Amino acid sequence: MAVTQVNDSPSKNFAVLSPLNHQTNGSVAKAGTKTNASSDQGLTFASFPVTTGQKVYIEATCTSATTTMTGCVKSTSTVINDPTSDFDGLALGDARLLHVGNGHVYNADQSTYGDGAYTQDYGPDDAVPVTHMIALDLVNDKIYWGDAAVGSSGWSNGSGSFNQAFGSATGIDLDANLDWFFCFRPFSGTIEVNFGATAFTASPPDGYSSGYSVALENANRETALTIENPDDHFKELIVDHDGSSTNFTIPWSTYDGSSGTYDTLFEIKRLADEKWFVIDTIRGLGQYFSWNATTAKTDDTNVLSVSGTTGTLGSTLADDDYLVRMHRLGIQASRDTSNSEGSITGGSHNLIISANATAGWSLCTYTGTGSNGTFGHGLSVAPEFIRFFNTANADGITVYHASNPNTPKDHYGNFDSAPTTLTNDDNTKFNDTAPTPDVNSVGTANSTNKASDAMWCFSMHSVAGFSEIGNFKGNGITNGSIADLSLTPKSVILKNANGSATGDDWFLITDTRFLFNGDASTLSFNLTATEQATNLFDMLSNGIKLRTTNAAVNQDNDTMVYQIIGSPFSGSTPATANPVDTG
Repeated sequence: MAVTQVNDSPSKNFAVLSPLNHQTNGSVAKAGTKTNASSDQGLTFASFPVTTGQKVYIEATCTSATTTMTGCVKSTSTVINDPTSDFDGLALGDARLLHVGNGHVYNADQSTYGDGAYTQDYGPDDAVPVTHMIALDLVNDKIYWGDAAVGSSGWSNGSGSFNQAFGSATGIDLDANLDWFFCFRPFSGTIEVNFGATAFTASPPDGYSSGYSVALENANRETALTIENPDDHFKELIVDHDGSSTNFTIPWSTYDGSSGTYDTLFEIKRLADEKWFVIDTIRGLGQYFSWNATTAKTDDTNVLSVSGTTGTLGSTLADDDYLVRMHRLGIQASRDTSNSEGSITGGSHNLIISANATAGWSLCTYTGTGSNGTFGHGLSVAPEFIRFFNTANADGITVYHASNPNTPKDHYGNFDSAPTTLTNDDNTKFNDTAPTPDVNSVGTANSTNKASDAMWCFSMHSVAGFSEIGNFKGNGITNGSIADLSLTPKSVILKNANGSATGDDWFLITDTRFLFNGDASTLSFNLTATEQATNLFDMLSNGIKLRTTNAAVNQDNDTMVYQIIGSPFSGSTPATANPVDTG
């Protein structure tokens, strides 16, 4: 089977050496193709693994014989998500690495492959610079090395020479049914890797892919995208307010009475010390409540006004910069006021539903009953992240998150000034019943269903390529865990679900305040505080990577829960940063 070289392109995403995931003293340069280390081990990994069933060919040029190694490491190895300063982070057998200087194949713990015994000598001593041909066969679970200077007959014979045609070459066994990462150890030298984005020195064996890439539409990322442009449903802006009357642009028509007018949820926060203002068009623009408080709603007509696609910040707000978050809800003229899917219904209990099923969220208001019950949410998928608020009383804001560390149906947290764990067991909040694709369940608690009080509920579920609600484990180190997503994040809500100490906040990081990795500012929903330069994590094209030992988001073995809105990882609309809107 002939192989055709295909260079990098917008539709073909070649692997690189990951600058975010390498061991101490390792570094990455030359657009992710070169790695070096002046001391210690410096293991560096490819940016994504070769998956089972694939055959992949790459080349790696080594400039030093002093413990320089090329090869692969198991995807199941803890070192992939938790690199350490040396091989100690890898268990015996987690890697297969060819030593350039002595030609031996090593396990991860630096013993030679095969229970500590020298089983094979794979190459000539001190043959540098040398370009290794590397063929990773995850159909038959073997790895092969060759010398590119020799060419098609330069594959290892397993006895110290690169002099075999590929069909006669000796391969090293790999553990079956696992994915493997290409891995390189440049100790006291450099290794330059060609994953196929440029022409190879030699020719790949028949049946092997020419380089390692994934199409941006590959099976791992391929989803039927329902939202190509996130700005049609969600928008964040920084508004430079003059303290009197400052306009900003809403991407959709809101509150002008036309048939195409959408309900909208606004969240407004000064970047300096000031409370949150939460306003929606269902209750009306003349009242707000605050994420950071347990108090009831406040009447105030001078916070926000709207006409069509123009919003105006008013005189209640200071002369300063404000973050404005906007969620598009359903069409105002099509609010569901007669829903009877649950026991708390339209008409009898004043249930109003404004749902944006495409975006995966809905806003409901209803009159509490004080009894166990259910109400329709207007979505066709069970909500994963829900916030409840009693607008009439100081009962706080109750949170349901489907990914909390305990049974979700009876455990809750607080989204207000007292952010608790998500491990609180109280059957009065949700009546020990998880949400369904049709209804949310509530019990008798004042914060979710107080008799005769005006209740408020915002429900959300994940939408492929647009939003994701989930969790991952912290590891307690600055080279933290990675949340691998199907989207490019734009706005991230993050909390330690297990943490209850002061500072275990509901953090918000948005690309409006994210200049580049290592320079990001954070707000907290539960605080009035000024934004902080916390640099909690890196934003990646397909997720986030923690970069802190802060227990509030990265306590070892604690569960971190998140709700993330972003742009499609693949699709016609790329992720873009949001501008400052001065009206």
